[in-house]
Amino acid sequence: REEPKRPGVPAPTWNAVQVEGESFVVDVMFEPGALYEDGSGKALEYLRRLQEDAEKDPGGLTRDTAAPSLQQNLTGRMLRPSWHVEPWEVEFDRRD
Repeated sequence: REEPKRPGVPAPTWNAVQVEGESFVVDVMFEPGALYEDGSGKALEYLRRLQEDAEKDPGGLTRDTAAPSLQQNLTGRMLRPSWHVEPWEVEFDRRD
């Protein structure tokens, strides 16, 4: 989908999918693969950040805040694929 164009401001585009008849916005920038329920607080925050980034620098992204999926204060269901794991659930050892 694409936001309506405003003169001099790049219009962000985003991906949306339907899962069992429900629409979700696909996060491909801040937490790739997260699905935010369309119209929810998480989806609206994702779209707001896309617009904000487009207005600041069309080629860059601001990643200074947590992804919408991690913000507990935002409403909305978020689907995860069956293979998804959170970073803190993975144990690894880095040996230099």
